Amino acid sequence: MRGMLNLQIAIDGPAASGKGTIAKNVSKILGFHYLDTGLLYRGIAWLALNAQIDLDDVQNILPLVAQLEPNNLDNTLLSQHHIGSAASQIAIHPPYGHLYLHGNEILLNKCQEPSWMVVI
Repeated sequence: MRGMLNLQIAIDGPAASGKGTIAKNVSKILGFHYLDTGLLYRGIAWLALNAQIDLDDVQNILPLVAQLEPNNLDNTLLSQHHIGSAASQIAIHPPYGHLYLHGNEILLNKCQEPSWMVVI
C-alpha cells in the first residue's frame, strides 16, 4: 500500500455512524494522513458566522475557504452545536459538496478524487 502514491480513501455515511473512528483507525494502521472534512465545513461555517454572512450566500462564503488555517481547525468553538448546524447548511450547496477534493492548498495540497470510496 505504501508504494501507491496519492492514494486517497473517502469514507461517507450518516452522522454518528462511526466514520471518524474508522477513518482515524484505518489511517493510523496504514500510516496515512487523516483529514477530517467535517472540520473543514465547520471552519468555513465559523468564519461565515463571524463575518455575519448569510449561510446560503455561496458567492460570499466561497472566498472564506482561502482563510482556513490548519491551526484554526483545532478550535474548540468548532465543536459547538450551532457551528455544526451552520456547517450542515453550508455543505448542501453545490460548490461545497466536494470542496475538500478540489484543490484549496490548505486541504492537503490539491487532493484529487478519492481512489477508494467507502460508504457506511
